[in-house]
Amino acid sequence: MMLSNPGSFDPHGSTPRSALQPVLRAKGARVIVIFRNDDPSAMSDVEHERRIARIFSRYGVPQVLGVIPNCCEEGFREIRGVRNRPLESNQAMCAFLRDYAAESGSEIALHGFTHRTHRLSNPSRREFYEFRGVSLEEQTGWVQTGFAMIESTLRVRPTTFIPPWNRLDANTLIACERSGISIVSAGEWTHTRPGLLSLGVNCDPADFPRRLRVANESSNTVLIRVLFHSLTTRKVEELAQLETAVRLAATSPECEVLTLQQIGQRHSDLARKANAAAELAVDPTERHGTAAARAAVFRRAARRAFFIPNAAALTASQRCDRGEYDTAASLVAADDKLAKSQLLLARLACLALPFLLAALLCQTVRLPSSGMRWLVIAVGGTLSAVAGLRACRLATAIDTRRELRVATILTILGWIAAAAMFAT
Repeated sequence: MMLSNPGSFDPHGSTPRSALQPVLRAKGARVIVIFRNDDPSAMSDVEHERRIARIFSRYGVPQVLGVIPNCCEEGFREIRGVRNRPLESNQAMCAFLRDYAAESGSEIALHGFTHRTHRLSNPSRREFYEFRGVSLEEQTGWVQTGFAMIESTLRVRPTTFIPPWNRLDANTLIACERSGISIVSAGEWTHTRPGLLSLGVNCDPADFPRRLRVANESSNTVLIRVLFHSLTTRKVEELAQLETAVRLAATSPECEVLTLQQIGQRHSDLARKANAAAELAVDPTERHGTAAARAAVFRRAARRAFFIPNAAALTASQRCDRGEYDTAASLVAADDKLAKSQLLLARLACLALPFLLAALLCQTVRLPSSGMRWLVIAVGGTLSAVAGLRACRLATAIDTRRELRVATILTILGWIAAAAMFAT
């Protein structure tokens, strides 16, 4: 995208017109790239943000700026924090974002509300949430208030919502629809609804050269979505990796750099295919409500016990890298069918194993009295119940927690059946 006056937002960042030519050659290109920059806020260092922006201006390409409207002051992972800093409190940052977005063609997106995590997060597993698990009314209020803050301070109406830590739930999608948001961008696969376009990120600047090489070797149209955080991109090597990614995207004759809003206007069908194809490439516990999400705990246990790699996910990721979205989507359907069968077998195993174990102890070992048999079965049932309840408490994914409850109940029923059969 050509800049009308690339350097006016920063007198030290002017861009020669010749640097913009690679982007102009890329119109209608086969490899489409998005750069998503999360976390600009009132807490940002304006001079550092200008330094990042100059990298993009040198090559005449836009970025998607995920702006936090009411940023928490104590830190994103501080649950007990209470102080927030609204975007309008940093007028220098507001002026920079307004001028830079207008002159570079970059997109202003809504990135959460405060970006503060809440009590349902699990820091030990690096699982942080601002929106997931919160009521629909509260999420709607946050999205609408954040939308209004961005609109009043930056004079733009955001069409894209980016959930902090790329984590959301069904209520988040409904809240976005109610607030006039049309695009949701989270992780490699993003939940969606019929009225929304979902397209998340799938690499970082360090991985971009490899992704571009694979895409160039393919004959398909490929979407590469790069995530970085200007707030933490400060080391020399990190800045070099970012500039390398931007330069490669701008100078490759088959590349075109777009914003998410432009993707929605020009490539919405491709974006939907890319998002659907990536479902198998993400952690199955993120696929809420599916058989794969419910079977994830049993699959993970089997893979660890027998050292089985997740070949289906690896294959899906490779096909997505090459833009083979229809083929990758068919793998998702096949995996869902397989997961239903595995889930049924796992539940039957939970019911049958206590019965078989009791039979082994009571019939093969031949415990001498019914009292001893009752004691063994009671101990087995108690240990199973305690282990199941503990596993439920440790589980963070909703589908995993529910399936562990079912497994615990079935296991206890198995012990009860064993008591009826062998303890009398």
